[in-house]
Amino acid sequence: MALFDNNPPELGSVAIKFPNVFLQGGVPLEFQKFIAYEYNQDFLTPSDGWSFSIDVDEISDIERIAITPRTRVEVWINGQRQTVGYVDDIAVRGDRSSGFVMTIEGRDWLSPAVDCHVDPKSRFKPTMTIEQVVQEVFGPFGITALADDNSANRNAITGAIYGTRTSKTGKPLKNVIAHELKPYPNEGAFAFASRVTQRAGLWIWPAADGQTVVVGQPDFDQDIRYQLRQTASDGGIHNNVESTDVRVSAKGQPSVIITTGFGGGGEYAKSTLKAGIFNPAVDIDNEARSEIVDAYPEIKFLQLPAATVAFPSYTEPGARPLYLYDPESHNQAELESYTYRQLSMCLRRSLACHYTIQGHVLNNQPVAVDTIIDVDDEPSNLQGALWVLGRRFSKAARQGTKTKLELIRPGSLIFGPTH
Repeated sequence: MALFDNNPPELGSVAIKFPNVFLQGGVPLEFQKFIAYEYNQDFLTPSDGWSFSIDVDEISDIERIAITPRTRVEVWINGQRQTVGYVDDIAVRGDRSSGFVMTIEGRDWLSPAVDCHVDPKSRFKPTMTIEQVVQEVFGPFGITALADDNSANRNAITGAIYGTRTSKTGKPLKNVIAHELKPYPNEGAFAFASRVTQRAGLWIWPAADGQTVVVGQPDFDQDIRYQLRQTASDGGIHNNVESTDVRVSAKGQPSVIITTGFGGGGEYAKSTLKAGIFNPAVDIDNEARSEIVDAYPEIKFLQLPAATVAFPSYTEPGARPLYLYDPESHNQAELESYTYRQLSMCLRRSLACHYTIQGHVLNNQPVAVDTIIDVDDEPSNLQGALWVLGRRFSKAARQGTKTKLELIRPGSLIFGPTH
């Protein structure tokens, strides 16, 4: 018999369900006992991935036959559905003396759109809206609804209802795509749709209901849901951090980014599309800033979104500009979104936080991506609200359940102007 760890924290809180596989009596197949598992979700990775290892002795012959690649699967934590997806791989390993283990691996329901290509003959007219383009690209993969806000999906994953503190203005999904678009050779369906939405300052991710695609921006203007504590001020009685990996870095931090686009003249030097943005992580004095602005009177310098937090500044002894050219930007709005994204790549490197906790729940909620968590980390000298970029739920043999979180500063992931 394979080794089964029968006393981890939160035993039974994690489950995988096969909604289309029914046992006698019409009950859907479900597993709650695992030798090991991993579930990975990153906001910037287009498809969640997971792996569950089960003692073969816990699986009947009928169940083993019923579990096949492309079988639909739901991952649940603490009674809340986290994702819907499909089985990619099934592996059985072991021997007669130690027993056998079946490992089921898969990804979320949007993974087929990541794997396959968009029809290269497709043409999307400038009269089409972003919503129409996304629906046409993702229609074959089971999408039935689009959302421009993640609040409902976030509440469904955590099981706790939190409202949105500020109402969004505008309807970005109703905006037209401005010029005809066609896929590149060998371009994936998700890659193409994401290329379209990023031009409008939007990102795409699948909702946990298995049918809704969210097309929006990270929500930095929301209430705090969780707390992480690693401090000796109260004797450590409220500490809940098991391990920490925090890195603050000034590498790759330009003082200013100046961009040009393809439109309005074509080539780099002739383009009339220009934008700039100052890096809040770099401390330059007002005189140096004024010199840059005066040197480029034709450039529109962009403002950071209101939800961007104050960044600790690194004093830069000399000029450190970036001059970037984007052939994909055919109008000013697209170039501005590109400029924001380039700044994001820098800001995310300025602070990288990884925390590991026991279990998968804080404040009686599964920890979800696109939420705000309050951090009081005394050894790292880090206090304040951070945004959850990624989560990794795991369990290993003879170990308890753990969650590894990747956190960034609110406002350091910007796809474009806030709507």
